Amino acid sequence: MSYTIQEKLKGLRTDIDLIEKEIIIISELAAEVSEKFQGLANNIQNLSGIVGFFAGRKAGGATNLIGGAIGFFGDIYAGMKHDEALAKLAPKKLALSRAKLETITNFRDLLDNNSENYWKLFLVEANRQYNTDQQDEFVMLYGESCNDAFYLFVMNFYLIQVCDYMLEQFKSWGWSNGKNDSTTAVKPNKTYVLEEIVTNVILPNTSFLEAVSSKESSGGIWLMSQHESLFAVLLQKIVSEAENDDANNKKRVANKKSFIALKKDLKAMKNIENEDPAIWLKGNKVYQQANSVCKITSINHYLFKYFFIGIFCFLLLPITEILDYDLSYIYQKVVEKLILALFVALILSGVARILLWAKESDDGSKSIYYYIFYLFISVFTLGLMPILIFRYQKKEKNYGIFLVQLNGTINS
Repeated sequence: MSYTIQEKLKGLRTDIDLIEKEIIIISELAAEVSEKFQGLANNIQNLSGIVGFFAGRKAGGATNLIGGAIGFFGDIYAGMKHDEALAKLAPKKLALSRAKLETITNFRDLLDNNSENYWKLFLVEANRQYNTDQQDEFVMLYGESCNDAFYLFVMNFYLIQVCDYMLEQFKSWGWSNGKNDSTTAVKPNKTYVLEEIVTNVILPNTSFLEAVSSKESSGGIWLMSQHESLFAVLLQKIVSEAENDDANNKKRVANKKSFIALKKDLKAMKNIENEDPAIWLKGNKVYQQANSVCKITSINHYLFKYFFIGIFCFLLLPITEILDYDLSYIYQKVVEKLILALFVALILSGVARILLWAKESDDGSKSIYYYIFYLFISVFTLGLMPILIFRYQKKEKNYGIFLVQLNGTINS
């Protein structure tokens, strides 16, 4: 690695750290007077790894800036009506916007002016090629600069979003004398910049499977193995590309094209996870969670399988009564029970599907007969049906939670 790149990264890191710290301070000041800024400073700190930089800071920093003792926004509401609280905060918000609008504007310009430098340096590091059996050497020589370039590019982009959000809110406070928050300000989100990195830098002309199967790797692929947020973006991209076909469609999870696409790609990854270039997948928490929640089969297959197993085992309980007979007779009885189990399982699967559909309907018109029938089938199956339905719905719920957590991983 050249001395020039080291110096550039060091200088740019110093510049962005100074801006970042000032923006965190202003974010915390704004959070004291508006709930719109709650958690923003923490998001920046989580992204940058500045843990505890302001750990000892207390509420009331805005007091020194704009006068008057106030606490964090949530404390304002104690014993006070919402409108009354907002009225009390309005002059504080107006003073803060007047004091910091120009500062944030200048920071925004500085970040924008440096964007091209961050982009070029990141491209150099992300496109650096190496043979996978020489990864240790690559990490030793270029790992730090690759990580730094990635951090600088993402942080610069994110801080520009933060500045844009602040400017929208501060301008709205100025126009309304602190009474109104902006309704059009877009909260900062890392998803866009990470999607850009994954799609156009790490995997511009190849698929992920091809990239991690090759003996020739890149700094970008190495970064994906180090940062779960990048892999989370990849999975989210697989889902979102097929999600348009699922819009306004209440089909079960297992039948959604987005789920099918994700499950298919995870299966392909599973086939190569033991190979040297892709072995890092086995230690990736997002990958492990995805495999865990994508073990959902169709509701028909699921219900039939477990009904059949349960009924067949139940029918075999008195098998000891025929053990004294010859094998042909035993075989005949087992086949009869097998056929009966298949027949009953088919019927119960259909009944369970109807009851599940009725249970999940939103019309709210279920009659007493529904509950009586549901109870009857539950007793008839010795509690197996409600257990199966509960387990299946829980699997679907866990998949939905995973998709939400993906976004959390990306923006953490």
